[in-house]
Amino acid sequence: MAAAAVRAIAGGDLGAEIATRPGDTDSLLAAMKRMQQDLRSMIWSLDTSAGRFHEAAGRMSSASVQVAESSSRQSDAAASIATADAISEISAALPEQSATSSDIAKHVEHIARISEENDLAARHTTAEAALELSALADQVQHAVRQFRL
Repeated sequence: MAAAAVRAIAGGDLGAEIATRPGDTDSLLAAMKRMQQDLRSMIWSLDTSAGRFHEAAGRMSSASVQVAESSSRQSDAAASIATADAISEISAALPEQSATSSDIAKHVEHIARISEENDLAARHTTAEAALELSALADQVQHAVRQFRL
């Protein structure tokens, strides 16, 4: 999307709606780089969190077993069963949260890849514009030479 915007601006498709200044493309590229770095940091953080959720799920599962064993020894069986059920529900939710965190990490990673692709496209568009400007300059020089003869 950003690459398309840069192409539209470079190509003049947006007309007077968007005024471009020297350095706008570079500013856009720098902002995309920062966003890409931020996304990588978020991915790392999400991956770390997913691992912690997974470990916590294992600990909660172990705790659930221990609570179930101790509740059978207590005199108030009804209260013990309610506690074990609550712990089981929490334990069951943790793997789901871990899976969700992993999915989020994958999506953020996908966004980072798209950002990299946009960065490359913007660089390619800038290079194309430079080549077109060079060709136009050559044409102008050729035209000026014809008037001098």
